[in-house]
Amino acid sequence: TASHWYKPSTPLAKTHPNFMWRAKGMTLEHMLTRKEWWPRLWQTSFGIYGYTEYINAPLHYKIAGGLMLGLLGYMGLAIFVRGDAMARLSVLAAVATLFGLVAAVAWENWNQDFQPQGRYLAPFLPVLGVLLANYKDKFNARIILLLCAALFLSGLFSFVYVGVAELPKT
Repeated sequence: TASHWYKPSTPLAKTHPNFMWRAKGMTLEHMLTRKEWWPRLWQTSFGIYGYTEYINAPLHYKIAGGLMLGLLGYMGLAIFVRGDAMARLSVLAAVATLFGLVAAVAWENWNQDFQPQGRYLAPFLPVLGVLLANYKDKFNARIILLLCAALFLSGLFSFVYVGVAELPKT
């Protein structure tokens, strides 16, 4: 059975410290700024291991984040500049979807369980796939390949040199 911290029957004051912050009186602004919600969500999107105790160097997250923003920015700009009205609308819909997803994750973390984990942003990947597939003629394939390969290698490096390196030795 679940620990008393996690049971719905447990009084609010005796639940896990990271549970139901809104009901406990914490403001959304406090969670987003003072609890470092965004940095944690961002970093876990690019590789934090174990129960978030194995963290890469800050430079890794800056590089991976820059590559991801570069990919998103290039895709959005290329579609906007080279596409028609429907293409532009698709980009706006993708941006709205991403903001909605981030807002939903923040809301859930504030109301239920503070776990800013980048995996919660994974549902946005199919949106990127649709944009790539529908507007592939708007992109320079080499730029897309370079950015995707760099993101992959960044993740592989992080996994091997932080994730695997921290596995318990037997």
